Amino acid sequence: MKNEKKCKVLLLPTNEKATIGSIVTRPSDNRMAIVNVLTKDDTQPCIHQHLYFLSDEEIKEGDWCIIKDHAYSKPIQVNKIIGSEVALKTDKVIVLNQSLKDCNKIIAITDKSLMQHDKTPIGENVNGLWKILPQPSQSFIEKFVEEYNKGNVITEVMVEYHEDIYFQDELQARGKLKINPKDNTITIRKAKDSWSREEVVLFAEKYARMVQEKEIQLNGYKAIHNHKWIEENL
Repeated sequence: MKNEKKCKVLLLPTNEKATIGSIVTRPSDNRMAIVNVLTKDDTQPCIHQHLYFLSDEEIKEGDWCIIKDHAYSKPIQVNKIIGSEVALKTDKVIVLNQSLKDCNKIIAITDKSLMQHDKTPIGENVNGLWKILPQPSQSFIEKFVEEYNKGNVITEVMVEYHEDIYFQDELQARGKLKINPKDNTITIRKAKDSWSREEVVLFAEKYARMVQEKEIQLNGYKAIHNHKWIEENL
């Protein structure tokens, strides 16, 4: 079974100029389109927008995040985390910007100007590369536009992550976001709101295997198989 996590999809306007392949809406009829040609004299003004993919996972230094009250928010890159607050560095002065609990991590976005260093903290002189944040696939963007114009705005999706691998209670593979190295895209599927009996059994067994190093949790793993809880509840 694939390791997937539910993520929010957010559409926000930007003051940037539209480019080929970008998403725009026309205020005249609120229809969305993907730009396939640009002209100097555009007779139909439009609003350029970006898609954000947000998760509730832990925010670390170097991550991009957005304030949950998105009506007043722009993407911010975390320079420092002090206590429970996100801090930004402005002219060498640390400024506490927002409580961590009010922020969502941006895991992917259509804005190719957002860069992230592959090592943190980003302010130090370390070896590494600046990389564009992961992107949704072109097929998903087309699907989003298609559904939007039908009045069905996609607000949640399932995004694929690498499997968590545990050994002696240590997490070896940290369930990192799965990114296609060929085009820097994430794998997206329709968000699920129901699960089959077999899927729930697999979820339970996967969790039990991850924590079975501890005696009390190992007993819980045995209990799943030795009792009739699954038969009676799923």
